[in-house]
Amino acid sequence: MENESHKLVRRRSNIAHELGHHLLEHSFDGVVLGEDHKRQFDPVQEKQATFMAGELLVPLAAAQRMAYRGWDNERVANAYGVSEQFAQMQMKGPRVRAERAARKYGFA
Repeated sequence: MENESHKLVRRRSNIAHELGHHLLEHSFDGVVLGEDHKRQFDPVQEKQATFMAGELLVPLAAAQRMAYRGWDNERVANAYGVSEQFAQMQMKGPRVRAERAARKYGFA
């Protein structure tokens, strides 16, 4: 959900997550209240929507290029309008692959 009191980067992330649910055609019929009266969601659908939000805001292909070019989280965050934490989340896998390729093929 969007909350106007949150920073813009968080709002963009939340909206992308919810848009992910929509694009993936997730049903919200199964949303129930738990014993603590909080909404409970399907963890698989939440993971899928989080992945989709990442692709919408910092696409994997772009993350790969930035990883090979050595961009830090701050630079990624500024370029894509996301938080540094979100940038770190999106860059983790691409950085591992870039580091492995650099070791294997001897480039920096």
